[in-house]
Amino acid sequence: MRTAVENEVTAPHPGRRVAAVLAAGAAAVLGLSGCMFFGSEPDVTPEGQAAYACSLAESAIEGSGDVTDWDAPVGENADNAASQALAAGSLVGGSAGYALPDHPELSEAGREIFSAFHRFDLEALADSLEDMVAACDGVDASGSQDVSVDGQAEYGCALADYVVDEHGPSDTWGSLGEEPAFHLVSSVGALFGGLNASALPGSGEQREGASAVIEGLQRFDTEAIDDGLQDVVENCRS
Repeated sequence: MRTAVENEVTAPHPGRRVAAVLAAGAAAVLGLSGCMFFGSEPDVTPEGQAAYACSLAESAIEGSGDVTDWDAPVGENADNAASQALAAGSLVGGSAGYALPDHPELSEAGREIFSAFHRFDLEALADSLEDMVAACDGVDASGSQDVSVDGQAEYGCALADYVVDEHGPSDTWGSLGEEPAFHLVSSVGALFGGLNASALPGSGEQREGASAVIEGLQRFDTEAIDDGLQDVVENCRS
């Protein structure tokens, strides 16, 4: 039996298909791999988030050739570069209308990335990624950024932990667009393919918790968000 998301992914019109999936903000095929940090832990401070977003944007441009030639930016067979693009846009606030105080130009590029995905406009997406990379000149990108599949999993796990520790229960988060926790939680999902109905290769153990987080965001169900985040964190540590 098909899930609701699978029905959207196979819908005949690609623009409606992408818009529906992104509007829902989640995928049934969310999978997250257990995260063990080898060497230094990912930098999930606000500046570290911006730096990682910049590295993801560069990887999305360079790793899969011409963005306009992507065959499947959505669905189980989507290129991971599409997930990287959404994660990059989300980390700078694009998924929740948030503007980074120190890097508003990055946030504008992030919003453009999401707008392009909603319209299924790959040319606009390519331009938005280029705009984001250009805006990264003011970001402190010292230190290596691991944007490999394993690196994305590690960063997603660390980011989930950061949200729990730094932002507390979701019923205290405040308003969408003013509270960064919303786009950070969305970014956890995006790093594992949740915003384009794909799945990070080799993922699996944290599927239930991550799905609960995204579904909670859809409904603004704070209990579901908190329980899902805790499941992700615990499974990442196991």
